[in-house]
Amino acid sequence: MKRTANYKRRINAIRALMDDQKYAQALAKVDGLLGEWQDQPALLVLRAHLIQLQEEDGPPLEDAAEALKRATTLDEQNGDAWLELAHFQFAVEDNAKAADKSFAQAVDASRKTLIAALLGRAAALEELGRKPEAFDCLSAARYLQSAIAPNNHSPSAETSLFERWESLVADR
Repeated sequence: MKRTANYKRRINAIRALMDDQKYAQALAKVDGLLGEWQDQPALLVLRAHLIQLQEEDGPPLEDAAEALKRATTLDEQNGDAWLELAHFQFAVEDNAKAADKSFAQAVDASRKTLIAALLGRAAALEELGRKPEAFDCLSAARYLQSAIAPNNHSPSAETSLFERWESLVADR
């Protein structure tokens, strides 16, 4: 617990430096954290962001690309890392083809996370007796599951979703 509190305190200090536009100092602090928390995708994404905010005397942009690629390699389901890499590829590297692939990865990872969150929230809302809101969450999850990626879900997941949806509709 103490280590986590220290990490959080240090991240807050980095964010304060960023708010004050002290990007070089913030980057130095991130690099220090990476020495202790090696291969932490969120820190790698933050490092890449800070590199891009540096003046001419900062680290080369290739270091930002490497950090973003490392973050996506370490956590392939990290939608934020894929999104940052895609923006970098599109805006900095001027590589729309690579950016498209990375944006697609970001969408897929984020969609999975959002569906899971909507299903979890629906269950909590149902338990709280807030069935119309639970229904809305299930409806949004169903839309994301079918309309965006119709071939990427299992029949059992779809059946479970429909069963929960139907139970809420019956109680409306």
